Amino acid sequence: MANKSRNVKQGNIKERKIPIKIQSKPIIEKPAFFETPVFLVILILILTFIAFFPSLKNSFVPTWDDSSFIVDNSIIRHLNFQSIKAIFTSTVLCAYVPLPILSFAIEYHFFGLNPLPYHISNLILHMGCILLVFYFFRLLKTDSIYAAFGALLFGIHPMHVESVAWVTERKDLLYTLFYLCSMILYLLYTQKQNQPWKYFIFSILFFILSLFSKIQAVALPLSLILLDYLLKRPSKSRLVYEKIPFFILSLLFGVAGVLVLKTQGVLQGNEIYSLIHRILFGLYALSSYILKFFAPFNLSALYPLPVSPKQQLLLYYLNPLFLLLLGFLVYRSAHYTRVVVFGILFFFFNILFLLQIVSAGTAFLSDRFTYIPYIGLIFIIAWTLEKIIKKKKNMKYILFPAMFIFIVLFISLTFNRCKTWANGVILWTDVIEKYPNEAFMAYYDRGVEYYKLNQVDKAIDDYTSAIGINPNYKEAYYDRGVVYGSIGQWDKAISDYSRTIEISPNFDSAYSNRGVLYAYLGQWDKAISDCSRAIEIDPNFESAYSNRGNVYGNLKQWDKAISDYSRAIEIDPNYKEAYYNRSSAYGNLGQWERAISDCFKAIGIDPNYKEAYYNLGIAYENMGQWDKAIDNLTRALEIDPNFTAAYNSREIVYKNLKNK
Repeated sequence: MANKSRNVKQGNIKERKIPIKIQSKPIIEKPAFFETPVFLVILILILTFIAFFPSLKNSFVPTWDDSSFIVDNSIIRHLNFQSIKAIFTSTVLCAYVPLPILSFAIEYHFFGLNPLPYHISNLILHMGCILLVFYFFRLLKTDSIYAAFGALLFGIHPMHVESVAWVTERKDLLYTLFYLCSMILYLLYTQKQNQPWKYFIFSILFFILSLFSKIQAVALPLSLILLDYLLKRPSKSRLVYEKIPFFILSLLFGVAGVLVLKTQGVLQGNEIYSLIHRILFGLYALSSYILKFFAPFNLSALYPLPVSPKQQLLLYYLNPLFLLLLGFLVYRSAHYTRVVVFGILFFFFNILFLLQIVSAGTAFLSDRFTYIPYIGLIFIIAWTLEKIIKKKKNMKYILFPAMFIFIVLFISLTFNRCKTWANGVILWTDVIEKYPNEAFMAYYDRGVEYYKLNQVDKAIDDYTSAIGINPNYKEAYYDRGVVYGSIGQWDKAISDYSRTIEISPNFDSAYSNRGVLYAYLGQWDKAISDCSRAIEIDPNFESAYSNRGNVYGNLKQWDKAISDYSRAIEIDPNYKEAYYNRSSAYGNLGQWERAISDCFKAIGIDPNYKEAYYNLGIAYENMGQWDKAIDNLTRALEIDPNFTAAYNSREIVYKNLKNK
């Protein structure tokens, strides 16, 4: 069957044109110049400099650790291998802080005890910390303007004045600088795909530097765990393994720090209050830090313990309720965001070891303790502002002016607070004005400052005020005794030393000083007894040996005097007074060569020791070496033109030379 072909009619095919979509690049609006990171950083630094400018005019505060760390710290007087070795193998006031001490040694090498360079260094380090806070917030995905506000808040917060305006608190600045570097490098380690281990190693190295700056850096591993939580890093064994080096370092430095405190007897203060009371004091301090973050008023270098009836109500009932409520709100916030939990726990973990539950000092609450912890609270503020303004654009017309008001207020408060740290008298007067019937330590410290200024009446008044508040304040009795002794009121001085000994039977310096006063009164047996008692308490008490040697000298028991002076020199080879006194004893025995040798040793320690030159002149006179006698007596007069004894002795030498 033949196939029939069919003609298929070709229909009209319409050509459909498919429109081509041209993918255009999204238009990215350039931020205004005042929103660029460079401008914001410059603005932050300028405003911070303005806020802290008065601190550059401040002096040292010797009565608040500047004496031990800088002014009277012999370890910073030299910058060589031996001194650096000593810096890294010793403590100052029970604190192992070699890097801050090393920085003081470098400054002393170039600038001596001019306080300006020390304050400039503190401000520069503070600005470095501000820059790191800004970068840290940016790494946590905070927009530049809010990160800048957070960094500025950190920079100008009045609670941070103590860490910057007080030179000794270089410790806070250095440990924070390295602490932030370690956290930033850890963040980069979690984000980098190419050779992240390099960032991890450098994070550990900066952590070590932070630990060498202040022991409070031991909290860093806890902060790293919080970063893992915030970044939602997957729970793997790696998260545990990578923290092991950090926890080992924390444990080593932490245990070493506790052992130092225990060895020095600092932890004995925990016997005064029970553990429950110390926990309540710590919780009270915790709440105070939170409240002062928002309202930094009535700041003080010293805060008395809350022991009044009104404060007891707050301490035992209201404060724990406040913290429980806050904890509940933080817990609830975790259903919506991790930021609040991160910020609050960052604050808590970094202030936990500073709550003085295990007391390691006189301060149960201090402004400086908030330097790093406030970063957590500031991050919550910056994040909250950003979320609110992005969600409701119109809110910026309310929040931006509020931010501006806070900035102006904080700059003003910080500017004025820096002036309070100008010197010891102003600082302690500020504390006394705020706590007139409680701050016995402030009265005592101001008394010390007045005595250094030779204002003895004011010093005595302040010591007496301190004793009035705390009748068992042995240091106030002792120092008032020193002042009475310096103005010749020996009976009052002896009474104060006796009261000191009554309160603290092993107060060796009180025995030694009372022994000196008994010698002035010619009560030789009592003088020897007191000096001997001081030596029994501390067999290496060089001044007590020297003082007893002076008593033996007055009794013309030269061999005993020489024995005591020699023991004092053995303990302290740079004890110039002991060399001088021994030279006098040798002279009285006619041993002029030995007397001359000791005078030269004293002069080697202090080239302007006029009394040593005088003794040299007398020794050479007795040896008939008239020219040398005249030369040394003349040198004593060059040092002190009012040295009457040197004039008289030189006149005698001239007469002897003329007669010869």
